[in-house]
Amino acid sequence: MKDKYKKQLTSNQEIYLLLLSIIPNTDVCKKITIIKKKKEDEEIMTYHCGLWYDIALKFYKAKKNNFSKFSYVVDGVNFVIRLDHDVDFFRNTGVSYQIKDMIHDLIRVSTDKKWLKYDDTLYSILSKKIMDRMIIINYKVS
Repeated sequence: MKDKYKKQLTSNQEIYLLLLSIIPNTDVCKKITIIKKKKEDEEIMTYHCGLWYDIALKFYKAKKNNFSKFSYVVDGVNFVIRLDHDVDFFRNTGVSYQIKDMIHDLIRVSTDKKWLKYDDTLYSILSKKIMDRMIIINYKVS
């Protein structure tokens, strides 16, 4: 294939060309696209800061305040299930903060593949049990 790849225009470039067809002044068109880009960047930052506040901050707050209140695997067959004491994270995401923490643990200790698979299997069972209880309890409360 000897076809040359033609690079697509960015959305700002497309808008600039459309503006030029309406306003035949390159300086004005450039200024409009610069203002548009700046406004979009501000909105994106506000959106992501909001996500941080609504999701990540609530996870760290829940983990910090409830460190000794986590569910755990007793012996590979038996599990101790503890509900989230701070349900803000769960209500926002539909996932228990304990499960997110277990995923972080699995990522952190993923050097031994045999133990990783074993832990992953146990954590999967534990996660399902936690979610089943959290959904039932939050359904009754709501």
